Amino acid sequence: MTGVAAGAYLRRYSQPPAPTTHLVCFPHAGGSAAAYRGWTALLPPSVRLTAIQYSGRQDRMHEVMPASMDELADEVALALSRYADPLLLFGHSFGATVAFEVARRLQRWGPGPVEHLVVSGRPGPRAQPRTAKHLWTDDEIWDDMLRLGGVDRELAGVPTLRELVLPALRRDYLIIETYGPAPDATVCCPITAFLGADDPEVDRGQAEAWARSTTGAFRLRVFEGAHFYLSARPARVVAELMSLTRPTPTPGRD
Repeated sequence: MTGVAAGAYLRRYSQPPAPTTHLVCFPHAGGSAAAYRGWTALLPPSVRLTAIQYSGRQDRMHEVMPASMDELADEVALALSRYADPLLLFGHSFGATVAFEVARRLQRWGPGPVEHLVVSGRPGPRAQPRTAKHLWTDDEIWDDMLRLGGVDRELAGVPTLRELVLPALRRDYLIIETYGPAPDATVCCPITAFLGADDPEVDRGQAEAWARSTTGAFRLRVFEGAHFYLSARPARVVAELMSLTRPTPTPGRD
């Protein structure tokens, strides 16, 4: 633990007086909480929206970044443990694994408040491929991010943006590439996996591997698009998330 204030991780974009759902969003590697700010207008007025702001970016640029997934998940789980209302966790790419580890901790600390975990654009923990992007050169890492669509190409040539993003992106890669789940790592809440049909980083089998990480129900939802499919059709993604807060028929894969 780095001793960072628990509240430093939380960005509250919507705070209704009597929320029926608390949606907590975890950004991708190199990403920030601001990626989810625009979702506020797409959500029902009864939904509280909180996004996680990792250290080392934007208003937390000069803070020390965690050295491991365990350290990061411990700190975020501590920040969220103050909430008694049920949580709907959504994590994209790197954020999917962070959300999973946070859900495990909240579950372990008591009758966990995590009602549903949605993991997007990431292989299940036991299907995570071995990579070493954190050892790549700056040019290689930046080109890979552009390939995946994580940076707007109109902004990609701005030197100051690259200088600001690369340190956090490299550290996030280090955290995810040195992560290994415990052999019995599972959650008891349902897991739904979101996948872009043309995602070059995750195939259907790898997405379905999340089924082994829950003792509850599992669903797979496939969207048009590649790795950052959610940026192209946020309304569709938000609508699908909200459907998970209502009773549904018997779980299945489609």
